[in-house]
Amino acid sequence: MLGKKNKEKEMREPFNPRKEAKLLPGYIIVGIWVFFTIFLLIWIVAASFSTAPEIMRGEVFKFESGFHFENYVNAWNANNISTFFLKYLLGIFSPYFIRLSESIF
Repeated sequence: MLGKKNKEKEMREPFNPRKEAKLLPGYIIVGIWVFFTIFLLIWIVAASFSTAPEIMRGEVFKFESGFHFENYVNAWNANNISTFFLKYLLGIFSPYFIRLSESIF
């Protein structure tokens, strides 16, 4: 094991500013993509706690009327999410139950 680690340390190249400068446009593109992705995820979570009129007015982050946790309750009940959630859990865990039953019998 120690021999492998020593070889890896020997094979690593030192920091090369010219090579990193060539990669800078890629770093910028990935950085912008990460920023927008994180911003959109935060916006989605904030919108889920807002009312529809607040979203349409563009006041997602103001929370003037407070946090609306009932949006999750309404979505759960109105769209039959409990059925989808159960099917998801069955799809995830059924291979484990099958494998467990095979090992028992």
